[in-house]
Amino acid sequence: MIRDRISDEIMKFLINYILPTIIFGPFFGFIHASIFVGIITGIGFTILLQIFINWQLKQFKAIKLELSKDYKIIFDDGANLFRNKEGVGGYLYLTTEKLIFKSHNFNIQVGDLEIKLKDIINVERVLTFKIIPNGIKITTSKESFRFVVNKPKTWQRKLKGAIEK
Repeated sequence: MIRDRISDEIMKFLINYILPTIIFGPFFGFIHASIFVGIITGIGFTILLQIFINWQLKQFKAIKLELSKDYKIIFDDGANLFRNKEGVGGYLYLTTEKLIFKSHNFNIQVGDLEIKLKDIINVERVLTFKIIPNGIKITTSKESFRFVVNKPKTWQRKLKGAIEK
């Protein structure tokens, strides 16, 4: 149990800090024509990104606490909702009655979206940019909504289960 938790923490560290530094470091180094500047800039960017993510998670936990007063939350996670060409960043909450998307304020298009579960006629997994298998498409009788989510299989399963109840 402790060993699993330690390995989970190591994986989080590698994914959240080391991997972005490896990716963004050379990119920034190329821009500045200096490997040293690239590494420092990559580390700085990664740290700022993590600060932003942690701040956002606190905001969305507060929203979740507020939503839980009125709804039973089945599942929730960060998501992007495609509005025209923009992937609007935010958080997606599946309740027993609705699918609720709350955008964060660092978007061009902000605003929330609520879809009643009884209005959903189809849930399918889709590819983002025609190659990345991290999307879900929610179809109602009036329109369709595309989201980029972590664990699209889980979202699809939970949504279908909530709709069938």
